[in-house]
Amino acid sequence: MLTAQASRARLLFEAIGVAAVVVELGADGPGLVLDANADAVRLLGIVPRVRLDQQMPDFIPRDLNPTYPEHLARLRATGSAIYEATVRTPSGDLVPVEASSRLATVDDQDVAVVVLRDLRPRNAAERELRASEARYRALFDAVADAVVAFELDASGRPGRVVEANAAAAALTGLSRAEMEGRPVLDLFRMTETPRLAAARAELIGSGFVRYEDDVHTPQRTIPAQLTSRRVTLDGAQLQVSVFRDLTAERRLQAERAQALSALTDAHERLVTSQEEERRAIARELHDEVGQILTLLAIRLDLAAADAAVPSAHIPAARALVSDLLARIRRLSLDLRPAILDDFGLLPAMEGLFSRYSAHTALTVDFAHAGIDRRFSVATETTAFRIVQEALTNVARHSGASGVSVSASADATYLTIEIEDSGRGFSPRPVDPGAPPESAATPPATLGLDGMRERAARVGGEVTVETGANGTAILVRLPVRDVAGASG
Repeated sequence: MLTAQASRARLLFEAIGVAAVVVELGADGPGLVLDANADAVRLLGIVPRVRLDQQMPDFIPRDLNPTYPEHLARLRATGSAIYEATVRTPSGDLVPVEASSRLATVDDQDVAVVVLRDLRPRNAAERELRASEARYRALFDAVADAVVAFELDASGRPGRVVEANAAAAALTGLSRAEMEGRPVLDLFRMTETPRLAAARAELIGSGFVRYEDDVHTPQRTIPAQLTSRRVTLDGAQLQVSVFRDLTAERRLQAERAQALSALTDAHERLVTSQEEERRAIARELHDEVGQILTLLAIRLDLAAADAAVPSAHIPAARALVSDLLARIRRLSLDLRPAILDDFGLLPAMEGLFSRYSAHTALTVDFAHAGIDRRFSVATETTAFRIVQEALTNVARHSGASGVSVSASADATYLTIEIEDSGRGFSPRPVDPGAPPESAATPPATLGLDGMRERAARVGGEVTVETGANGTAILVRLPVRDVAGASG
């Protein structure tokens, strides 16, 4: 019977799955190893019942376990002790273990049964868990939007913050440690509105909601997109809310709207300018060409009716035809001088100044340097049209007796300055978002808008200085092929 019990005890001793040793318990603590199971043999290299000099301190060195005396005192006082220790294997490796010791009496001898559980698998799992938590935290903090998790009370009302990412801390101006444990409504608050009530009802009903609202934080109020989801974690109800700051997006939307409005206004001004040009052409055709053709027809009718002296009307008719041809040629040159396309900016400007002086009796003092070469079509057309419009403004509005024009070019810019000594005017401030001009806008200002828009289309600029002593217009156009308007 005793042999059977001993066999069963031995079987259990070997089958427990962890290292177990039986050691003498002397005045100094565990000493001589009396027995060990197979797992202890593998872990510690113990050879029970063969080597009788193996001591427990050989395997759990006191120098590696400075708290050992405390555990020994607890073992003697309570009969058991559980603690972590470091053991040395036969190969010299140091292995972390959990030591569970219990007092026993065998054959009137005090012994300690020590069970050693290898902690390396647990420690590896803990390291992996810490690494996983670090990865989660890095990903959590990498989210650009503010993310906050907070408790919900029994009625579903928001409670205290349990987790927040770096973006949430930046938005509130607090550290994560300062945020955690505080009521979430102290950090992120929305004004009660029907929209908020509807969003709250949707969240309660479906567990998810996404909407936009103004969010008040300790630092500032922002327009935000809120995405909230309710979850259950470890039996507790939580809500995870993501706050996306829409400040930059709203600013971009406003800038786009302003740019679209400016583009619309510029288009309206362009159409207005084109209509003005068409009216001017129609007026020229009706008032000058039409009148000359009418007189020519009368002369020809008189010549046909007066057969006796037809030759008397021929010189007058020829004069009318010559005048008509001159006017049509001038009108054609004003619309689009062929010399600009064929020979470039310098000859076209010289021709413009010659016709201008003949037509208006105003002298043009022209100085130039570096423009006796070809520029891009867009640059030449823009420069010619701006100078043409500036001269027209001088003739119509300034009352000056003359005008000076200087033009120069280097590898980067074509620069033109038009100056007169006539009456100045009050230019309208440059505002791309301003509404189109009204009928009360000074005609000179209308022309300046057209100049600025032409220059802007090729990447250039027009600046104006005007006062009682006259007006100076400075034009700077980049010297490169730029997609721009022509004509």
